[in-house]
Amino acid sequence: PPSASPYRDIPRARGPVFAIGYLPGAEGTAGVGLTNITTIGARFDVPLGSVMRISFGLFYGMGERFVVDPTKDTATRKSGPEPDGFLLADGEVQLLITGGKTWHGIAPYVVGGAGFLAGGGEPAADTSDYQLSTSFVFDGGAGVRWYPSRRLSVQLDTRVFLLKLRYPGDFLFPPQAPPVTDVQDEWTRQPWFRVGVGWTF
Repeated sequence: PPSASPYRDIPRARGPVFAIGYLPGAEGTAGVGLTNITTIGARFDVPLGSVMRISFGLFYGMGERFVVDPTKDTATRKSGPEPDGFLLADGEVQLLITGGKTWHGIAPYVVGGAGFLAGGGEPAADTSDYQLSTSFVFDGGAGVRWYPSRRLSVQLDTRVFLLKLRYPGDFLFPPQAPPVTDVQDEWTRQPWFRVGVGWTF
C-alpha cells in the first residue's frame, strides 16, 4: 500500500543549503600549501527534473601554512605555520541515485563541480613571492541527504578537491640556497568533508 511504501517523493523545489566542512589540505612539494582548513558557506539548489540538481555556492576557508624563504638553507628556510585563507565560488551538478524519491527518508547522490578560488592576504612573515592566487578548482564525490521532514534536509558528503599550486621562480632558482622545489605548477588532491542543512521552498 502507498502508505506503507519506504519511498517518498522529493519536493522539486529550490532552496538554500548552509554548510561547514573540513579540508586536511596539502602542503605540496614546496611545503607552503594550506592545511587544516575549516570551510563555511552556503549554496542555492535548483532542481532540473527528478534526478538532477544544480547549485551555486560561496565558501570561505581558513587554515594555516608554512612560510619558506628560498634564500636560506634547507635547515632554516621554513617557519610557521601562519594563518591564511581563501574565498571559493563554485557550481556543481548532483545526480540523485534513487531518482526523485527518498528511501526511508534517505537520498544518496553523486556530485561533480568546478569553481574559482581567490587567496586572501598573505602572512606578513612571508617575504617570498609565493601567494595563493586566483585559480580554477575542480571536485567530485558522493553524499547523502536525509529528509527528517518534507522540506528540511541534512546533507553529508565527501569529495576530492583539486587545486593547482604555482610556485615563484625563486623557489626553483634561488640566488643563494639549494632549490625549494623542481616544479613550478603542481596539482594537489585532498579530501573535503562537509555537512549541511537545507530548506526547500
